[in-house]
Amino acid sequence: MRVFALERNFRIHTIITLIILILGVYFNLNALEWGVLLGFVGLVVITEIINSCLERFLDATLAFRNNRTRDIKDMAAGAVLAASVLAVIVGLLIFLPKF
Repeated sequence: MRVFALERNFRIHTIITLIILILGVYFNLNALEWGVLLGFVGLVVITEIINSCLERFLDATLAFRNNRTRDIKDMAAGAVLAASVLAVIVGLLIFLPKF
């Protein structure tokens, strides 16, 4: 995937995803736990890809930066942050009882 090569944050999300998958196997998660966990991992990955696309699109199409451009980038990054926070909460709900 090109986004993996170009985006540091996507690589970080990928490493965290691998750790989560290893923990899921180690703790022998049931089907419901896997489904919820993978759904939130997917949400984070998808929002990160969309955020990266928006940023690159705006950089490529606008010769100048203005407040609207900054706001769009900030909102897209905020979506990734919100998805990540939700994923962490779900991960804690699933994994904390297993420790």
